[in-house]
Amino acid sequence: MKVVAIDFETANQNFTSACSLGIAVIEGGRVVKSKEWVIKPVPFYFNYYNTQIHKMTEETCINSPFFNEVFDEVLSYIEGNILCAHNANFDIAVLKSLIKYYNLKPLKLKYFCTCELSKKLFPELNNHRLNTISAHIGVKLNHHNAKSDAIACAEIALYALNNGFDIDSYIKDCDCAKTGEVKIIFNHIKEPVHKEKYASAKNFAPKAGGVLDGRKIAVSGDFKNLSRYEVYEKLSSLGAFVQDYVTKDTDFLILSDESVYAYKKWGKMSSKLKKAFSYKDSTGIKILSETEFFNFINSKIS
Repeated sequence: MKVVAIDFETANQNFTSACSLGIAVIEGGRVVKSKEWVIKPVPFYFNYYNTQIHKMTEETCINSPFFNEVFDEVLSYIEGNILCAHNANFDIAVLKSLIKYYNLKPLKLKYFCTCELSKKLFPELNNHRLNTISAHIGVKLNHHNAKSDAIACAEIALYALNNGFDIDSYIKDCDCAKTGEVKIIFNHIKEPVHKEKYASAKNFAPKAGGVLDGRKIAVSGDFKNLSRYEVYEKLSSLGAFVQDYVTKDTDFLILSDESVYAYKKWGKMSSKLKKAFSYKDSTGIKILSETEFFNFINSKIS
């Protein structure tokens, strides 16, 4: 049984929107093979921040095959082997969602997470992002290129194996035949918040003269590539008064794209969203997704 590292990149908040898949095969104590597929995502659109992260666009994928068209080849690499990924819950959720969406051959897999593993390997590090661990062990990385990420993930697994680390306790079972919605937080991109940077609105003073001068803004949910601290820092630098709570004088409530998806898919609402709906008709509060809001900001700046 081989170990195969995988990495998905997605076009938007949907787990079926894989736009690339990278793999790296470990055999005989080294990476012996790697490959990348560019995939046409479903639904076919790219969120602004996803593109900012991996640089892929509609033009990148317009002539690419759908996942079901490359599945047989993918299967030849992963079936019967142990998978690993960095923040594996996300990548396994994407794989399960694609198999379900296209009604493909159901799989029973075993996998482990190299992010979880690296926390035990390197507890002294401030964070355990893929780029941080890669730099620490001397692995070259073109971050958010699926093939490069998969190779880096494989090298972390090899580091653990070569240093006598027992990974058996980290191996989990995955039954892709099970139905039901996959509900995983988008934690593969979000920056971790250092303890000293837990955000409270009272710690952020607005900068005068910005494009958001005087606007009162509340935020709900975890943004894909910004911590709450960084969101507040960005908003206040543009002149906004950030708020910890939605009030009657709130101008904008910004929802993370994940929160928007959860609301549209399952009707889930945060307390801030419920409060905003209760005020919306009387105060005119605007409710926007993170993508919509930052597109609005970019249009104002440009």
